[in-house]
Amino acid sequence: MQVTTTPEDFKKTFKPYLVKWSIAYGILMSFVTVLPFFSDYMNELVHGTVTFGLNFVGLIAIGINVAGFVAVGYNAAGVIAIGYNAVGVIAIGCNAVGILSIAANAWGVATIGWHTFGILALGYDERSKGKYLFAPHRQDAEAVSFFTRWFPKLRAVAA
Repeated sequence: MQVTTTPEDFKKTFKPYLVKWSIAYGILMSFVTVLPFFSDYMNELVHGTVTFGLNFVGLIAIGINVAGFVAVGYNAAGVIAIGYNAVGVIAIGCNAVGILSIAANAWGVATIGWHTFGILALGYDERSKGKYLFAPHRQDAEAVSFFTRWFPKLRAVAA
């Protein structure tokens, strides 16, 4: 375990990634919020394999309380889940649980976000915890080698 000598540099380098993801997530969730209001029958809007609305299960489900292979909504569960509360193999959202989770509060095997809890964790703040952690307050060699492969700008701040 190595200690970061400059937590401020780490945060300054990692924050642009988080801000871009947060903006993209906000745009997507605003679409999910507005979409049901454009349908005449919020619980009955089905187009083939794509379902929109409340309490839906489908191959691709968009709305509130949805489940499917791809689920996008406020409470989403699926192989790929994107939502405020997301559970899936790949989970993206505000609160996400999954094998790979990207979120403000992320739990799982490989986690990325503001506050992360996982086996391989890339976290922004000191509340992040992980068996192998890459964060301002702690940098484990396993996590550094894993995450710098995908985020090359972080190599500059690795201890």
